[in-house]
Amino acid sequence: MRFTEKYGITPTAEDDWFDPLLFADSRIHPDPFRIYADEGTAWAGAHEELLDFFEMVLRLIEESRGDTSSLPWRCACRLLMFPEPEEFCMGYSQGSVDGSGTSTKLQATMLDGASKAADLHILRPEHMELLVLFGDGVGADRIGDIVCNVLKGRFIKYTQEVVRRHDVPVKEFRVRHGSWSRSFKRWDDGVFLLPENPFARHRRGGPLLLCPRRFLRDLPTVDPSDFWSWSWENYNQELRDSFNYDIATNLRMRETKRIARQRPDIAVAYLEQLEEEPKPAYDLEEDPKLVKSWEAGRDFANRNPLSFVPQTTHEFDEWVRSVVEAFAHGLKERGGWKVLWYKGRPRGENIVQEFFKSTAIHYCRANRIDLTPEANAGRGPVDFKFVQNWDARALIEVKLTNNSKYWDGLQKQTVQYLKSEELDTAYYVSVGYYDKDFEKDRMDRVREVAADVSKRSGRTIEPVFVDARPQPSASRL
Repeated sequence: MRFTEKYGITPTAEDDWFDPLLFADSRIHPDPFRIYADEGTAWAGAHEELLDFFEMVLRLIEESRGDTSSLPWRCACRLLMFPEPEEFCMGYSQGSVDGSGTSTKLQATMLDGASKAADLHILRPEHMELLVLFGDGVGADRIGDIVCNVLKGRFIKYTQEVVRRHDVPVKEFRVRHGSWSRSFKRWDDGVFLLPENPFARHRRGGPLLLCPRRFLRDLPTVDPSDFWSWSWENYNQELRDSFNYDIATNLRMRETKRIARQRPDIAVAYLEQLEEEPKPAYDLEEDPKLVKSWEAGRDFANRNPLSFVPQTTHEFDEWVRSVVEAFAHGLKERGGWKVLWYKGRPRGENIVQEFFKSTAIHYCRANRIDLTPEANAGRGPVDFKFVQNWDARALIEVKLTNNSKYWDGLQKQTVQYLKSEELDTAYYVSVGYYDKDFEKDRMDRVREVAADVSKRSGRTIEPVFVDARPQPSASRL
């Protein structure tokens, strides 16, 4: 369910915000360079606000003189905590909107970069991204986390303007890192009137924040590998003279950190070039990462309807299998495979799982059945768990056949999930893109392993093969 569906909103030309999926994170992120390019709009000053924040941190680190027990150092550490901002429904924790709790690792990386900047007497870098290059590397969504935390006050005001315009009901919510104080060198939580996301905070409800579409990208602008390539292309001879490069070892991450720290002028030049020519926003029309999986799943389910509603536990098991079979049939026979290919290349497993989930959710909604994606099942995440009541539950695990952990998942993980959830039956859905995935010997081997594991564990693991190979059109048959 998207924000517009929940609140019955019909967007107008004035609405430039991304319509978030409420129950799972979309794999896109706000890019600071896209925000910098908006300096002439209501977002003017956002760049300066980011710089002010990190100047405050850098001066605290300089004041501490490396004493990790000092008050300035402890203040800097607290300021460099960037929890995943679940209010935005963006990131990589797709099973929910509650984040993955990696803020401590991000803190260590940023603290490392900030300490080096202070050592070099860089107390107001023109780009906070310089600290990313000084550190040990920051993932795609972590850069977005920094932006969302530091600029959260701006996003709150932006969201409040949208909901006032559309008369969306609001509630009082306490928002973590609602603002930050330069005077007191700290984050401040705050209470704000915001729309509710009923799926947030383990479905107890939480605040929702919106972000302009033009700020979003699927990958970060500042990418250490991209910096390495750019530096090598633009400063080839200087780097050869200054560093003992062994290209064959391909130690790009380590060399990236070394270049940035020993030649900050190169890092600054790289960031200035990105500011002059910001990379384009994520193309929601082309949708290479299938961000609009909810709509794709809805359309697929409508084209491939199920024929019955389960009334008993036995029928429930049949119904769960019919969901998988409808998915398999629709992909192969009704053109659904096209969703899983983009510009002649197959999509990754996470996108396949997301598409299946979006399809299955629409089947579930029609039959009043709960679907829990990536539920915490004791020892690890389960892909999908269907629940009608305590006596009618089933597990579906979706894997690409070329997944390096395919056999481990079949022989160990699925059995453990069944034990943890006290379930008896699992469907091991194998999605293949190539002819070799459907060779008879391989499929027979999968069936034999599944039968053996089922016999030894006392639980049933049923393999299902899903053909996602490109199919010829009916006119060519």
